[in-house]
Amino acid sequence: MCDAASNHTYFIVVSAESLDWKARIGDSQMDAWSSSSTLPAWRDRPGRGLMFLASIGAVGAFALSVPVVRSAPPETLWVETWRMFGFLVFAGMFALIAMRPRPSAGVWELAFLHKLAMAITALVVSNARDAIMAGTVDAALVVFIAAAYFCTRGWQSWQISAHQ
Repeated sequence: MCDAASNHTYFIVVSAESLDWKARIGDSQMDAWSSSSTLPAWRDRPGRGLMFLASIGAVGAFALSVPVVRSAPPETLWVETWRMFGFLVFAGMFALIAMRPRPSAGVWELAFLHKLAMAITALVVSNARDAIMAGTVDAALVVFIAAAYFCTRGWQSWQISAHQ
């Protein structure tokens, strides 16, 4: 590692004991963290793929919302900006879940509940502008998240959190 401000070079010494993290956290927690030791790939990969697809979709929604924010009148500028950055938050949440499905206690459930609430709200206020389209996307995300949750055994995240 190099400190650019002082032009000093530092070396990080790593011992075999510090690399033996599996022994420190225990086999049961390691198995819950790794994807290959707890699930066959045919179950884990589709679930992760669905969440990566959801993340890419949220990034796309963010990109599409930039011109909306740029042309928003002062009355809606704040809410449109909030919505735009919300897409990035969900893109990040979905990516984290895709990369680490089992050590994400609560993230699965928060994402699922938010999308479910938005889909139900779209049904209730279907006459509101964009409610049908956004509600359809949110309903699809409910299905994606639920399928990925079961494919990757996302509920195991609570078992990992209980051991920490």
